[in-house]
Amino acid sequence: MKKRFELESGLQGETLVRKGMMKMRRKAAEQIRIAPEINIIKIGGHGVIDYGREVMHPLCEEMGELSKKHKLLVVTGGGGRVRHIMDLGMDLGMPTGVLAE
Repeated sequence: MKKRFELESGLQGETLVRKGMMKMRRKAAEQIRIAPEINIIKIGGHGVIDYGREVMHPLCEEMGELSKKHKLLVVTGGGGRVRHIMDLGMDLGMPTGVLAE
């Protein structure tokens, strides 16, 4: 098994609701593009996919044309289900770090 790659961070092993984390102030950091050659397109599950072929077909056609010139990674959001799960988790007092996994 490959060794897991980890970025050094003050957030390691922390939840975002600990009092120490709430007091911590950080400087803005430069963004790191992990895969700079790839363009990532996220399509919202609730905002686009739920509307069906009328909306999705032209969008897929456009992405197909773009993929001829650019490397694309197309992903979808979780839509209403994710929001529902997050709401339940927050109501149960689960740390945001747990919910993010």
